[in-house]
Amino acid sequence: EAGPAGGQREARASAAGPDKDYGLQVEGNEPPPADDPIALKAAIEEFKELLRKNLQRREELQRLSQGTDEWLRERANLLTASDFGEVCKREPTTSCRRFVFDKLYKTRGGPTEQMQHGHTNEIIAKEQLRSEGYEIEECGLFVDEEMPFLGASPDGLIGNDSIVDIKRPFTAYESQSTLQAIENKQIPYLEIKSEGNVKLKEDSAHYYQIQGQLHITKRHKCLFVVFTKHWKHVEEIERDDGFWNVHMRNQLERFYEEALVPEIVLPLYPYRYNKQDIQKSPSVLGAQAARADKNARKEEEKRQRVAKMEEAQRKKEE
Repeated sequence: EAGPAGGQREARASAAGPDKDYGLQVEGNEPPPADDPIALKAAIEEFKELLRKNLQRREELQRLSQGTDEWLRERANLLTASDFGEVCKREPTTSCRRFVFDKLYKTRGGPTEQMQHGHTNEIIAKEQLRSEGYEIEECGLFVDEEMPFLGASPDGLIGNDSIVDIKRPFTAYESQSTLQAIENKQIPYLEIKSEGNVKLKEDSAHYYQIQGQLHITKRHKCLFVVFTKHWKHVEEIERDDGFWNVHMRNQLERFYEEALVPEIVLPLYPYRYNKQDIQKSPSVLGAQAARADKNARKEEEKRQRVAKMEEAQRKKEE
């Protein structure tokens, strides 16, 4: 699966959009009021039941070829591992509308130079790893057994307990060394530790992606590879269930249920093709209201301080 910053491996020929069987695609009309929580909850539960039934096809989905129309279709309404970093690291007050629009409606054209670079060099990287003794098995789409709205497509499987994740940084491809690329800020997700070792940053979107892939595939290790023309970085990353439980699980579930699935089951954007019609996340609205209230209190406290200073100055002048 393509990483968060590396572009998607495949070119999506048309807008993904909600599945044609969910909601109306009505052009030019006012969107219906999104204030019927009972109807929305019922639609969401019906959709989630379909996702649960889809688990019966779990092994079939794992055999899909990545980049095919069927693979794209099956993952269209899921939060996938390449989304996890952006979702989990977002500020509580950040609107979800742009993400929802990009996920469901944004049309992607043909392969870009970066996409072609990534695809070609992934093949080369795998060939090199295989020549070094790694037995890499291709795979399709994994769906989380407990949370079937989450999906992952690792770059490959190794044995019974490992996955492989390969990054092909376009901007750092011609760099002469890992250290040079880091110093030139061409690879912001790697860092040099105090002992001199190069490691993937645990606050990077790629780390969230890998932890998501490990959790969903139920594997324990990831061979993380950064591959360029002159060097490659290879690192083994272990599954961290504590990180998943604290920093990812609840955040992903809340985002999917509050922001993404409402637009899937009762889409509002297609009525007027207006992003502002996409429903707002209740938790984001709450955080924005709390921030506004906090700012208002600060302004009031500042006003009172200024008033007291002015009053004191007047008394002094008298």
